[in-house]
Amino acid sequence: MKLFENYKVVKTTEYAFLIEAFVEEMDKKIQFWLPKAKVEENDNTLSVEQETWDKKLEELKNPPAEEYVWLYIYEYEEMEKAYKIILSASLQKISLNPWAFLPKSQVAEIEELPQDAEDGKFRIKVKKWLWEKTLDSVTEHQLEFFNKDKEDENKFSWKDFELHTKVEE
Repeated sequence: MKLFENYKVVKTTEYAFLIEAFVEEMDKKIQFWLPKAKVEENDNTLSVEQETWDKKLEELKNPPAEEYVWLYIYEYEEMEKAYKIILSASLQKISLNPWAFLPKSQVAEIEELPQDAEDGKFRIKVKKWLWEKTLDSVTEHQLEFFNKDKEDENKFSWKDFELHTKVEE
């Protein structure tokens, strides 16, 4: 059983605690998530099941490598806290150029491509999870917009949306 006497619960969700504590094994104060079902709080002490703590400690010492994707785009605009990117897509036969916002803190790299590049003028490197979330949001907004005045049987679906912007893992 791992015990924490000096800790702070930073955030609580339905299933987990975000804890801030000094981790002796790493000799530093850090924040980490722990599942509520594996944690017990008594008299200002936090107890964590040993197996759960061993897995968490391994994860903290060797965090999983972030996966990134490259987006090939023709246009983007730098704003105060984000980049506004223009995508290329279609909804059945309708050509679209939806835009999306990427937080600057989540953009790893932006490169200008040679003038003769076929896939765009720029390529932007972002975390894969962010791109997946962004694409879902863009698709959802496009479907909502184009379906707002349609009868149910005539509405577009997710399979009707096709992204033409090149994405490379």
